[in-house]
Amino acid sequence: MPNLVIDLESKAHLVYGSGDSLMYAHSSEEGQTFSNPSLIAVLPNLAAAHTRGPQIAAATKGLVAIACNSAGDIFSFAGSGAGNW
Repeated sequence: MPNLVIDLESKAHLVYGSGDSLMYAHSSEEGQTFSNPSLIAVLPNLAAAHTRGPQIAAATKGLVAIACNSAGDIFSFAGSGAGNW
């Protein structure tokens, strides 16, 4: 279940789960094309479906991504908006 947010500069930021990997991509072209995905983290038993997929939010000073595993543990990650987590 991918999740997308648009920041104050109209850039699109996407997070999604792929197996146990939490992935990130971004677009400066209103979502027409996206960067190659980059790895935020490997989370064993990442819950990426059933409305429990990774989420992303844009803040004034960067991005915040959260994800949980099948045990219900919640993990958070802060990013710069340039893909640096």
